[in-house]
Amino acid sequence: MQAAKMGATSAAKTGLSSASVRQVPVTVRTIDGKKVALTGDFTGWSLEGIPMKSIGGGRYRAQLKLPPGDYQFRLLVDGKWADDLDSARKVTNPFGTENAILAVS
Repeated sequence: MQAAKMGATSAAKTGLSSASVRQVPVTVRTIDGKKVALTGDFTGWSLEGIPMKSIGGGRYRAQLKLPPGDYQFRLLVDGKWADDLDSARKVTNPFGTENAILAVS
């Protein structure tokens, strides 16, 4: 994943001021699909996720608002779990796959 970390958490929910929330452009690379969404701890792992727009070459982009921190995420491609093929940082999850890490500074 390129750019900083992701998230769609509101400042009110985190107890942080709106000044600490950042606009975070997120670009990922995954298998092609008609519907690609980003989900993770910043969305409560919602199965709807945050819709991403195709920018070609298997790359997708979304704009998030997140306070600084590290966030775990995965992609949903046409309703199926998928990896960010460019993620440099990953952690094993309880399901035997890996979550990518998005760092927001």
